[in-house]
Amino acid sequence: YVTALARRFNERVVGSRALEIDDELDRNPDALPYEWVDQVQKWGVYTLWIPKIFGGGGYCFPSLSYFMEEVASACLGMANLIGSHYLGIAGVMATGNLAVLQMLCDDMVESHKRGESCLASFAITEPSSGSDTPTADLVDRGSISCEATKVPGGYKLNGTKIFISNG
Repeated sequence: YVTALARRFNERVVGSRALEIDDELDRNPDALPYEWVDQVQKWGVYTLWIPKIFGGGGYCFPSLSYFMEEVASACLGMANLIGSHYLGIAGVMATGNLAVLQMLCDDMVESHKRGESCLASFAITEPSSGSDTPTADLVDRGSISCEATKVPGGYKLNGTKIFISNG
């Protein structure tokens, strides 16, 4: 089912604009095709792999790889947009902090119901983070020094990052 869904998604959303978006990103590497972000939301893709217990579609997480492979066959950028979102969710799942996971999933599911996009990201690319950061058992003890502080209109990041997809 997820492969067929990805094929339809590619045909109706990705295929017609993939080269145009690629050219745009060549000219401006910081560009983000927000119309694509919104199309992913309209198709429900940001919540399909959220567990049902947290209000999502409940698709089994390993099936995401089939979906991503098919989307990537048309556009790696679109696959990265979706994959980075689920990497963010997986990062929170790995901590075992169910309260934070519930809050995150509630925000995403409620945003989807309102027709709004809500993306997650997992930024672990600090120069000093080391290999301990992505390990579930060590994620709370990793050598992360960046801090996110809530401010009016969003968050202020304080620290050094070297690369962050969807960051």
